[in-house]
Amino acid sequence: RIMICYNIGVIGAALLYMACDAHTPVVGCSGGSYIFVGMHIMDIILNFRAKRFKIATLLLVLILVGLDYGTYFVMSLDQEQTSLWPHIGGAIFGLVLGGIAISAEKVGHTKKNSTTPRPEDASVGSQESIIQARTLKRARIARWGCLSLCSAIGFGVIGFCAWFIATQQEQGAINFWENGAGTEPWCWMGQIWNVSVDEYNWLCVRCNSKSCMDEWASTQDFLEPVSTIYCRAQGFYSDER
Repeated sequence: RIMICYNIGVIGAALLYMACDAHTPVVGCSGGSYIFVGMHIMDIILNFRAKRFKIATLLLVLILVGLDYGTYFVMSLDQEQTSLWPHIGGAIFGLVLGGIAISAEKVGHTKKNSTTPRPEDASVGSQESIIQARTLKRARIARWGCLSLCSAIGFGVIGFCAWFIATQQEQGAINFWENGAGTEPWCWMGQIWNVSVDEYNWLCVRCNSKSCMDEWASTQDFLEPVSTIYCRAQGFYSDER
């Protein structure tokens, strides 16, 4: 089950990354890891009254997440940075999967232990069974509501990401925000140093096809990776978009 959950986090994080970023370098296993963070938080939320040390556990989880994000922002001061969207995608799918799993388990448990009050119970003044049945019914409705909501969110995010990737990225890598702003897609960028063009500065180039990438690789002696932030600040010497 852990392997299944982990891979759901990886796939969900990859879908959200492709729809919301698609350009920034990504490394590690943040999507698969953060699904367990999301599931843990949802477990605390749905079982808050029954949990022991719930405040301490929640604070510990938030501290660990804060340290991870703090490290990310410190490392982002370097020339290169990685994307946060796999972390966000893993956490979202963790919350969704945790809500589905816990709600489904509680619904089954409520059904198994629920009893319908009999008329003879009420006639002898036993109102406790009626109150208990109503409480169980409200709990079952709440669990079904949580299960339905989490399922709708999960399938909605998957459907939107799959639709966007299939329909909007046919001409090249583009994310949701760029598409809304009318930006043309692109799939690769680098920096060149060519003394015949500029002997003092590295120049940014950007491509949207493999042929463009191969041309720069074969014609330039000095070609290096570069960050998106640097090129956006400096501008592009060549842009195939």
